[in-house]
Amino acid sequence: MVAATGGQWLREPPPGWTASGFCYAAAIHQPGDMLFVRSYLGELGMLPLHARPLLPHSTGVLCTTADVVPDGPWPAFLVPEAYTGLMDVARYARGCFRGRVHAVTGSAGKTSICALLAFALSRLGPTITTSHNTNLPPGVARTLAGVPPSAGHVVLELAIGRMGTSTRLARPHVAIFSNVAAAHLKYHTTLEQVAERKSLIFTGLEPGGTAVLNCNMDHFDVVVTAARRHAGRVVTYGEGPTADLRLVNHTPDGVVRAVIHGEPVEYVLGPPGRHMALNSLAVLAALEAEGMDWRHHVLPALTEARPVAGRGEAHDLLLDGRALRLIDDAYNANPASMRAGIGLLGSRSPGPGGRRVAVLGDMLELGPDSARFHTDLAGPLEDAGVDVVHTTGPEMARLWECLPAAQRGVRVDTATALVAPLVDDLRAGDVVLVKGSHGSGVHQVVSELLARAERSPQSKEKTR
Repeated sequence: MVAATGGQWLREPPPGWTASGFCYAAAIHQPGDMLFVRSYLGELGMLPLHARPLLPHSTGVLCTTADVVPDGPWPAFLVPEAYTGLMDVARYARGCFRGRVHAVTGSAGKTSICALLAFALSRLGPTITTSHNTNLPPGVARTLAGVPPSAGHVVLELAIGRMGTSTRLARPHVAIFSNVAAAHLKYHTTLEQVAERKSLIFTGLEPGGTAVLNCNMDHFDVVVTAARRHAGRVVTYGEGPTADLRLVNHTPDGVVRAVIHGEPVEYVLGPPGRHMALNSLAVLAALEAEGMDWRHHVLPALTEARPVAGRGEAHDLLLDGRALRLIDDAYNANPASMRAGIGLLGSRSPGPGGRRVAVLGDMLELGPDSARFHTDLAGPLEDAGVDVVHTTGPEMARLWECLPAAQRGVRVDTATALVAPLVDDLRAGDVVLVKGSHGSGVHQVVSELLARAERSPQSKEKTR
């Protein structure tokens, strides 16, 4: 700690002491973390009041002033500035790490790719990955600072915000760029600007590192130009004939057929959806770039992979005697992920007498074209054979108004107001997709349905 930060111990740790990680917010605390306790509003860390309940499960505190150090036996370390201290620890830890680092960015699907890549790498050795969606520099630093010596692989999710800082911390050997889509346009004016800013991920690549790119993404020319400037090798995946890893076909029961560097490959993938089949090619591209034996150690295991909670996770429910399937894709949404979710719903066959039901909340932070991005979903909903669309929020109300009368379900202002009429409307055999930005509150609809329903012993979709 002293070597990494130049700080000093206010209360020395006992012999053999170690910390497994660092925590600056109660929601991301893990047992064994050191706690950042802040001295003033705006400083990185927790208020002493919020840190105190976590102390029995923590290994110490970091702070910038001695007056916030709690009474008790916990070691306490003083740093000149909290944010800088965390960055310093992360840089020191990254410098000591002798394994391989993989970084992932994109407008949609980052977390799912990270989870699938971490799952695959764990078949080859101990693997650490981003948790709690901490994909900005403090979160990247937190993950790196907590990497144990035994780890062989680190998988990091990098958001567009302060990308240059994140990638310089990470120094990845492989950087995956999944797509460019309408997201956070409230802060980034155009999709080309999004492509440029996310492409900064390549500036942190280790010498000779590999860039893995979706060749079908918007503004691919911008991204591949940036990748070639910094990467020793560029590998592409997608559905076009030029892709190094090309998706040929994906069936509703999870069979993926692809051509990888000219060789036909077939495997079964656990997480459902065509978008996840493409994500799996990104993962295989990263493994292949690292010279790993993915054919024997990873492909057979992909059937055991599972969707991330809130990102396509399926539950078989019994709701007042009505058996139905709930697809929880409610963690977040933008136009690209919304279309993927609708496509997933379209690939699912309802039970006898059932329907495809979409419960959609607003997609937020889309800038001045937000109305168009919402109304443009009418086509994908029709193509997917969605029977009923329930909406919540003012932006999705615009979509609702564009739908045929037979497709219109309930339209309400808030997610909580949707629960009762939705429960009344659902039928036995229905397949129900719930999706929207986190701020739309549709995750509350999922929570309510799960709370009200009886779940079978195998309620979460095991394979497809």
